[in-house]
Amino acid sequence: MLSKMLFHGRTFNRQKFVWTLTKNDRRRKLFYLTAMTFLLLTYVILGFPLRYSNKPNSLKTVTPYDELSCGCMRFYARSRWTPSLCGAAASARGRGQKVVSFSVYGPYRTELHYKKYWRQIEDRIKDVSTRYPGWIMRLYHNITAAEKEQHELLCRLYCQYSNFDLCNAEKIYPVDKKVDNYVKKSFLVSPAMLAGSSTEAVQSSSTYSAVADAEISLLDPKSSQASAEVHGSTQTKPHEVSTSPMVLNIIGKIMDERIHQGKEPKLSYGKLLVPTMWRFLPMADPSVSEFLVRDIDSTILPREVDAVTQWLLNTTAMVHVMRDHPSHNGVILAGMWGGSRERGADLLEELFVKMVRWPPRQLWDYDQRLLQRVVWPEIKDSVAIHDSYFCRAKLFMANHRSLAFPSRRQGKDFVSWGVLRDEEKKGIVPCPKACRPHNHKDWTFC
Repeated sequence: MLSKMLFHGRTFNRQKFVWTLTKNDRRRKLFYLTAMTFLLLTYVILGFPLRYSNKPNSLKTVTPYDELSCGCMRFYARSRWTPSLCGAAASARGRGQKVVSFSVYGPYRTELHYKKYWRQIEDRIKDVSTRYPGWIMRLYHNITAAEKEQHELLCRLYCQYSNFDLCNAEKIYPVDKKVDNYVKKSFLVSPAMLAGSSTEAVQSSSTYSAVADAEISLLDPKSSQASAEVHGSTQTKPHEVSTSPMVLNIIGKIMDERIHQGKEPKLSYGKLLVPTMWRFLPMADPSVSEFLVRDIDSTILPREVDAVTQWLLNTTAMVHVMRDHPSHNGVILAGMWGGSRERGADLLEELFVKMVRWPPRQLWDYDQRLLQRVVWPEIKDSVAIHDSYFCRAKLFMANHRSLAFPSRRQGKDFVSWGVLRDEEKKGIVPCPKACRPHNHKDWTFC
């Protein structure tokens, strides 16, 4: 066969044509091979972890959470799960949480009670978001779907604000063996604990061991009188034993059944602690790094944030305490303190356990009394105190000098002030020179 042919007046070289086709085909194959190699390497380097995405600890595996069955889901990676003393959603956030902790409880009852407490919840959420970016607001409560108005309010806020966690104290149980063992051995169950939240049960007395009675007398020598805070007002009533046959009969059956089964009653923190102390739970929470305990009716002022920032950045103290009004005459005010678990988790947990072992009493300042009795003596070496009035009073001094507030008071505002507490501004007077910043002795209202 002729290797050359005449094609449209031109000589056609068949051998050269075939060689050219072969060369182009080889280039094409080389390109495809290079592309496939690149894709394979990309898969090995970047796609390898995806093959394990169906395993529980994968970052690609998330779980939905819906507190109070509000109808809005939050999704968190399972790999971050750390058991918390709040709820499943809080546990799913993982370790290292910075928390601002509040308590709220009971029905609306009156318009004043609603305005002072329940209506303030959303304002506090906004305060935490604005003043403490990256922090989580926890609200400890005992609300169920049966309390329709409160349930709807909490659900609306939970669905609207991602920095807001709900913690039902009635569903949080001791996981620390030190707490559980003490409860089993030394804590006798009271009618109030087993009968729930009925008025009669709350006002009924508890049956405690002789040791517990001796301990409580140290807090309140007149233990026959209980001062109960009811919807913002203080009432003093005799601490009487409930004699309702129905209540006693129910309690008797429950206890008989558990005794025969050889089981100890398991109590939630909602029963072990008075409601104002639920907000102390972050003390023993392994998911928390720092926490602040605050009152729901107190606005978070820049003055407070400046003091907290100074504590965290400029000191190594484990606990922070503030006093900013002449009426702030307690060593640790229950809604004006905080702690760093990073600087003392073991001690904070130990102190929390010690407070749990004190039987709950319906005294309006019971939380503050326990802070004074249990916590204060143990943290004097590691506490930063910002005090504008009692900085040199021996009763309120720790083992280190108190600090002046780093920012000047605006008008007559004070830390723990709230929109319904304007009347207390009248108590603001010039602060002692000793309590003013060393470089601002001219701040009369420091």
